Amino acid sequence: LWMIFCQTSISDLTLARIGVKCSMSYDFRNLSSADFEDLVRDLIGKEEGLRFEAFCAGPDGGIDGRHAHACGNVVLQAKHYEGSPFSKLTAAMKRERSSIDRLAPTRYILATSSRFTPLGKSRLSPLIGPSLKSEADIFGPEDLNGLLRKYPDILKSHIKLWLSGVGVLERVVHAAAHTFAALTREDIEQKVRVYASNPSFDESLATLEKHRLLIIS
Repeated sequence: LWMIFCQTSISDLTLARIGVKCSMSYDFRNLSSADFEDLVRDLIGKEEGLRFEAFCAGPDGGIDGRHAHACGNVVLQAKHYEGSPFSKLTAAMKRERSSIDRLAPTRYILATSSRFTPLGKSRLSPLIGPSLKSEADIFGPEDLNGLLRKYPDILKSHIKLWLSGVGVLERVVHAAAHTFAALTREDIEQKVRVYASNPSFDESLATLEKHRLLIIS
């Protein structure tokens, strides 16, 4: 199988050059829980000017990211419940309360893909407890999309997310001079969900940038 990518602009496969706009909104449905946690650490770490530690998959004791400093700990937790009812998130936070209290962070930050209203955010606050210093430290999908617009460079390192954007797959497929009739939108979406970035992607992109032609065999 030979796949030929011809570069019609500087790079058809980079974020800015295939027409992905910073104003686009994402629902995060193509991200796994681990992918969502990585995105949240990058976005909130950038916004707060903090470096959060990353932890491997598994029981986290109420932590998905942590920043330690002289005065105590800032704990960041990500809850990926896109498409689930808000009640599932509130039930999860009730279960987490004992873990949060045990950690006793100086500041607790929650990021979730679950949608909620301002009233819903107010309902979450007492469930989390005194470690939540402000309701502003509860980030919903609209807040995360706002951070993506504010820090568009972060989007480039999360390929599953920007490939899931409305219209992006069509631009990718039709941007190249040679399109692949055998690859349907559904095929690509299924592959995006399990895609793991590797060094060959960056090497291929560099080749495409330099020669404006890439042949994959």
